[in-house]
This record gives sequence, C-alpha cells and structure tokens, in this order.
Amino acid sequence: MSQLQLSKGKAEFIKRQKPDGTIEDICICEDNADFSFACIGQVHGSLLDEVIRNNGCYDKDKICQHRQTVGIDQRCEYCYAKRKNWGKVIPKEIGKKTRQQFEEEKPKIIRLGKNTECGHFFYHKQLIQFLELCKEYGTSIIFPTKMLSFEKEIANLLQSTNSVVNYSICNDSFEIGAVSQGFSNEWRIEQAKRYQNEGVNTTSTLTCDITNSLEENLKYGFAIKEILSAKEQGLTLRLLPLRLNSKKICLKATGKKWEDIVMPKIWKDTLDFEFEWLYEKKRNNEAIPLFFHHDFKELTLSGIGICGKVGKMEYCDKCNLEKETRICFHEREIPQREKYANKLTYKRYNNKKEEVKTNQLSLF
Repeated sequence: MSQLQLSKGKAEFIKRQKPDGTIEDICICEDNADFSFACIGQVHGSLLDEVIRNNGCYDKDKICQHRQTVGIDQRCEYCYAKRKNWGKVIPKEIGKKTRQQFEEEKPKIIRLGKNTECGHFFYHKQLIQFLELCKEYGTSIIFPTKMLSFEKEIANLLQSTNSVVNYSICNDSFEIGAVSQGFSNEWRIEQAKRYQNEGVNTTSTLTCDITNSLEENLKYGFAIKEILSAKEQGLTLRLLPLRLNSKKICLKATGKKWEDIVMPKIWKDTLDFEFEWLYEKKRNNEAIPLFFHHDFKELTLSGIGICGKVGKMEYCDKCNLEKETRICFHEREIPQREKYANKLTYKRYNNKKEEVKTNQLSLF
C-alpha cells in the first residue's frame, strides 16, 4: 500500500503584487493531500460493492463488460482534474513517511482532496487517522467534498483542528458516479446542515453558470432551489464559477454552443470583443466566465464568498477558513515573474521527495 505524501498547493500561483513591489500571499491552499491516486467518484454505484471488495479495483475479467454497460469512468463531467483520475482507487496508508513529512515541513493548512474525493466512507479510516495527525501538528484542513456523511467522531476532529468542510453543490446530471452511489446534491446539503449544527465550520459551494440567471440555471438542472433554501436556513453559501472544459459541458450547462459564447484566444490578442462573449478560453483549453449575471451580482452583494477568476478579476474568500474574508483584485496585480526564484521546489520520483534549490526563473 502506498503511503500518503503531501504535494504543493495552488497558493504558489495565486499571489498579489502590491504597489511597493512586495508580494502578498492570497490563496491559503499551501499543500494538497489525496487518499488515492484515482477518484472513487468515477465508479458507478452498481459497481461500488465490487470495487470495495477488491480494495479499490474493478474485477479484471469484467472491465470490458463494465465499459460496455454502465462505464468504468463516471466522473463528474466538469472536473478540472479529470486527466489525473484514471486508474485505481486503492486507499493510501497514513504511515511513517506521512508522519516524517509532517515533522519536517510542519504544514499549516492542507487542502484535502485536490484530485480525488476523500470524504467517501471507503476512506473514513484514513480520514480519521489523517485528522488525528493534523491535530497533533496543529494543522488545519480545507475539505472540499461531495461524499462526506455525518459522523460525530469526524465532526469532533474537524472542530479540534479548526478546519472547514466545503460541500460541493452543482448538478446531479453532471455527476453520474457520485449520484449513482447515493450522493445527490440534496443529500450533500443535508450533511452540511448536520455538520454546521454540530459546530463545524461548514459551507455549501455552488458551482454553476454565473453568466446566466438563477432561473436558467435551474432549467438546466443546477441545484438552485435547494441551495437558496439552505441559505435561508442559515447554511453558509460560497460561489465557485463553473469553468467549461468541453463543448459537451458547455451545451449542457448553458444551452448554447461553445462557438457562440466562448471568445477565441486569437481574438482576445487582437481586438476587444468581450461584450459579445460570455466565456473566455484560457491556455489549458478551459473557458472561464467573463462577468456575473445580475442575479449573481445580487448574491455577491449579500456577502457570500467567491473563489476563482471572472473576467479580469481574481476572487478569494480563503475557502471560508478565515470567515468574512473577501478579496478581489485585477489580474494585472498577479506577479508574472520569478515565481520559483530562490525558493524550494520539489522533485518526486520512486515515491520519494527531495528538496532542491533553484534560481531558475519561470513565468506564472
């Protein structure tokens, strides 16, 4: 069994340069941890018992059959980490190497589940062991999840580590793997309420098409009614603007064709046609929204947190770990050079990590 090792987080990328030239840290996701190499959210519910029985693997002699029936990869369609999720969902061990890394690096904040789902009951043993390790070293957790069921022991550990749980709320029709296992958006909201009622810092993070109205989002299957009802009942709401990662998800999420709403990169480099477009294509071939629809502007005025980029503005709410923090700044304030200059970077091979000094400059 492989042992869990931390990887560096997006805090390295989301920074802000002040007028005096000093660099301000914005994102607090300093480290990442995943309990498996692949996401259990890609497993169809009808095959879950088989996967658990085989410690995270499909039956070898049935994979072709599964591929032709329910499919062996039912991941969330909008997942930004989809290209990293192929393979097995075997749990990682919280072992000596994990503890050694904690001892050496003494991480302050870890995002749990960057590329995989860590809240599934299949990993509850690892989750409890990991939270106990975090408690020992004074480490807090940012925990995005679709599958974390309420458990008193986990709630106590989340409280004692000053952690936050962010339940992902989106669209059941985009999340066949999770929903077929019983983890619907409605179920997630109910679990979020239970953790919040237990005193855990808990949020519901809505991912949807912010360039469209609430009514149109509801029309295309987003859990708008459920989330607004939960907000009225006191559940903390955050907003994570949907990024379009394919023409298929574009049509399903917005009702419009990619060619009609996504600004081509070459046009951006020549002329300003933003007023005609809803989304902008980025270097990773994903498209980000260019503006907030009036309905979502109203929500933002109510003080909800926002995470991500919209148009030329970068938004951060510290994942609600630092409550009431709301940051917004222009993309031109993001430092463009010397990201890794005179800092530690990490090379990993054969499941081992070594620290090396580098003066190499690289662009953001």
